[in-house]
This record gives sequence, C-alpha cells and structure tokens, in this order.
Amino acid sequence: MPGVMLDRVSDEATQRNFERMSAAFESIQGDPLRYAKKPQGTASAFAWLKQPIADTTALAVPSGVNLTLPVKGVYMFRFVVFFRTVITTTGIGLAVTGPPAAMVRYGAMIYQSAIALQNGVGETYSAVILGTAVAAASSTRHAVIDGIAATNEPGDLSLMFRTEVAASAAMLMPGTYGMVWRAE
Repeated sequence: MPGVMLDRVSDEATQRNFERMSAAFESIQGDPLRYAKKPQGTASAFAWLKQPIADTTALAVPSGVNLTLPVKGVYMFRFVVFFRTVITTTGIGLAVTGPPAAMVRYGAMIYQSAIALQNGVGETYSAVILGTAVAAASSTRHAVIDGIAATNEPGDLSLMFRTEVAASAAMLMPGTYGMVWRAE
C-alpha cells in the first residue's frame, strides 16, 4: 500500500533526523537531549497564518505564527513558510526567536524553484538563513525550518523574516504555519 510506505519513510526520516540532531548536541552542558524522545502524536502547539504579511528590511516577527511553549523544556519545532518576492533577484531571510534558551539549533531549506534550493543553519535566535533569489517573480515558493530548543522558561517561539535586499519586497502568504512538540 503506497500510503503505508509513505508513512514508514516519513517516520524513518524523522527518526534519523532526530538521532543526528541528538548526536550533534551531546557536547552541550547538561545534555538536554539525553532523555528526549522523538515526537509522538499531535503537536503541542500549532499556528496558521490567515492573511498575507508584507516584509520589512529589518528582521521582524509576523503576528499569527507564534507557538506558545507553556513550560521550560526541550522542544522540537517546524515552520513551513509560503512566500512571494516581487522580482527574481530578491530572496527571503528566515530565522526564529523565542524564550531564553540554553540551546537552540535550526536549519532551513528555502526553495527557489522546482529544482533549486538554498539551505543553512542557525545556532542562536535571530540567526538569518538567507535565500538569495527565486525562479519566477510573484510566484509562491516555500521554505521549511526544522529545529530544536532547550528553553529556560516558558514563552513564545516565533518565526522571523525579512527581505533579502532593501530595494525589493517579500511577503509571507496565507497557509504559512508552525508546529511544536515537547520532547519528554
């Protein structure tokens, strides 16, 4: 059954990514991932963007895509971003911010066309991962940010974005969403 295979492949990929992230963070004092488990069931918080949001050249937090972290702990998160830029030579910059954290790590894949993407990593809040161009102006593209944060207190985990260059514009589109799971 094709659906079963897709579920199995997705589950295995998630497990491999989680294991890689866990191994990468073992050097962190107190090793917050030592007792973490891979996400199970539904997300503990979910946010969905319903209206388009225009960018600024400075990194900004759009309203509507904030994930509430009710207690301190280790969280895994994902943002799926739908965006448009007005010309092909302009991309989008993405980052996350949140409550004080002992550790935060995230990676982004910014799809520029059907066959090209740019990726990068952030090791602190507000570390911008920059996509530098798109294949077609005013066409909707997407990006995926996956990460993990060991927070010291409750608060909101939020997506951040900006345009790549000051002389152009980027816009977050409806359907952009974020999810977070508490790793217990």
